[in-house]
Amino acid sequence: MTSISAKTEATLRSAILRLLARGQRMSVKALATEAGLSRATVYRAPHILAVFRATAIDAMNADPRSQIKQLKARIAALRGKENEELLTLRETTRRMAQHIQALTLLTAEQRARIETLEQAVAQRRLRAVSREDRG
Repeated sequence: MTSISAKTEATLRSAILRLLARGQRMSVKALATEAGLSRATVYRAPHILAVFRATAIDAMNADPRSQIKQLKARIAALRGKENEELLTLRETTRRMAQHIQALTLLTAEQRARIETLEQAVAQRRLRAVSREDRG
């Protein structure tokens, strides 16, 4: 089994701390994602995995009041994120509605112009036909 570099080890340790701080699920997949590494790389660090698994067990056995507090903080953060996303979606919808309105006006103008051109073509054809009839 290939060993990992000191930089990778530091990255994994930092990722463990971030997962703990946010109260996120403690899984190898979550650790790899948080660290920006593959799961294979994580598995090449058995000493870090041992620390990680022990930390995960400790986190599960932590004081319930502390867990509740962490979960409430996470809920508040998610609600804040949800509100931001909602505002962004509303603004996007407003802009899209404006674009649709502008495009509708442009389409109406183009249809009117096409109708005018078609009428002009029809009049020229009538003139040409009447010239031929005279001639």
